[in-house]
Amino acid sequence: MSTGKTHITDMQNRAPAEPWLRGYGFVQVLIVALIALGHTSTLPQGPGNREFLHHFGYDPSWLGVNVLFILAGFMAMRSLAREPGTLVPLSRVLRIFPYLAAYALLVVLLVYPLLGKPALSADDLFRHLGLYAMDVLTCIDPGRKLPGLLDEANYQCVIQGAIWTFRWGIVAYVGITIASKLRLLESRTHILALAITAVSVYIGIYSLQVWGSYLSPDNLQPAARLGAMFAMGMALFAYRKKIFNCRLLIPVLLAATLIQFYLLPWTPLIEVFASGFWVLAAFALMRTSVAARLSPHKKQGLAIALYIFHWPIAQLILLSWPDITPSGLIAISLPAALLFSAALSIIISKLIPNGTQFRLRSRSGNHI
Repeated sequence: MSTGKTHITDMQNRAPAEPWLRGYGFVQVLIVALIALGHTSTLPQGPGNREFLHHFGYDPSWLGVNVLFILAGFMAMRSLAREPGTLVPLSRVLRIFPYLAAYALLVVLLVYPLLGKPALSADDLFRHLGLYAMDVLTCIDPGRKLPGLLDEANYQCVIQGAIWTFRWGIVAYVGITIASKLRLLESRTHILALAITAVSVYIGIYSLQVWGSYLSPDNLQPAARLGAMFAMGMALFAYRKKIFNCRLLIPVLLAATLIQFYLLPWTPLIEVFASGFWVLAAFALMRTSVAARLSPHKKQGLAIALYIFHWPIAQLILLSWPDITPSGLIAISLPAALLFSAALSIIISKLIPNGTQFRLRSRSGNHI
């Protein structure tokens, strides 16, 4: 009889790499590239326009971020399984921080001095850029506006509009670490209940906004959305063997999404089904030999660099050619962002060779 335990420590330090993660690096970069394509397609037009590859009623950047958070929940659970006592938020922050620091330094020391409006005084400039850098590096408000730069752009004052999700990622990592310390993740049923609750809360908030004209606080809906996706990833890890061995699940989720979208009244379940479909399709792609061969080295944060730098690179190109079309901007900025991100990831991996492999274990040795 099943005890409901996750038994996720059965692979700790001894099992080979899971077959469904062989091409993880390539798929992660591919998802970020699709997010970048979506973002870049609207920069010449401004907010409110549909992105290229808009489908199921959602932009690719929206669904792509959902998939990234599902993967983040999956990988966070995997980290806790392989290294009980791991401080997940600290290890993730140390992986992301060098790229955030590189971005903040480039904007503060190079981009703003060259392209921004002169400050009234040196003290005013120092305070203005210092606050911006602190908000970015601490993830308090990493995507905040920077007045004096891009004031006339369609996305006014926004040199970086993609990394607002980092704040909620850290919150999710802190939450899962606390939950593991409190031994709340020992049962698959508990994890599944958490995921169902999180998704239900998000659906409720979203439905109230759409149907009830309920104006929720600015941060409530994004927090509920990304928290629900992260919890879905946790449940996906807990039931990974059953889910990955069920070949019918991907077409069933696709059919459910299509039926909801084309035949039934709109509900937030379309987003849930679509996100589930795409993340399982991503895992199916990871298992292919092509994805495994094309995956960058695990120490190189190519996906992180591309996620951070695709927006500012596109904005700077648009600033130089304000009449460029969305297709033209994509054709120029995406290859430029990929080349820049690849070079930066190699440099950082050489300078901080062990930074992405940080682990900190608790003395108690608690297992999930």
